[in-house]
Amino acid sequence: MRIILILVVFSCIFSGISAQVHKRFLDRNGKTVRDSTKATAYVLYQRTADSSEWSAVWMTRKNVPYLKGYYLDEDLAIANG
Repeated sequence: MRIILILVVFSCIFSGISAQVHKRFLDRNGKTVRDSTKATAYVLYQRTADSSEWSAVWMTRKNVPYLKGYYLDEDLAIANG
């Protein structure tokens, strides 16, 4: 019983620390596509620790990062900085 309680406490602590990473697939024009087979790149983005901006990394299909930035909105339209 004690081990289960410890595991529950640690899972609650660690679930609050880590932010969820979102993935969006892009075609060659930079438009969002739903079908990943038609994508030429993708972007990984998540809310930063202070929750006021979004951190984003654009990746090629071969998992090579080619752009990184910070944005004020989830649509990654308003650059910050």
